[in-house]
Amino acid sequence: MTCTRRASTPRPRSSPRSRRRAAPSRRSSGRPQYCAPAPHGCLLVQGALAVGDASEPVRRALAACRAAILDAIAQRLRQGVDDGDLPADTDVADLARYVIVTSNGIAVQAAGGATRDELLRSIAVAMRAWPAAR
Repeated sequence: MTCTRRASTPRPRSSPRSRRRAAPSRRSSGRPQYCAPAPHGCLLVQGALAVGDASEPVRRALAACRAAILDAIAQRLRQGVDDGDLPADTDVADLARYVIVTSNGIAVQAAGGATRDELLRSIAVAMRAWPAAR
């Protein structure tokens, strides 16, 4: 079985509900982590974090990808505030970082051997912190 993890960034106005948009992405991020024989984990999270000078361009490129994903999530969350499905006082930068931290944690846990069911239960707990719609 071949498995590739498709880069997925939120598209503005692609869903009227920010929670629905975030929750499925958190759930689906548990799936690609377990497609054998592909390695568990995520290249964007774990790739080139601790590298020598020769790999510095790769480290910078992956960091730029992570920053672009964070910006795209924040943009989508801002739209959620504008659409009224997130409270007006939502700190979209902090919430976007929360989404990334949760997603990165899933990748690290998958690489460490967590089962799909364990990851899905963790995602359910993480989504309890999601701001209520106004």
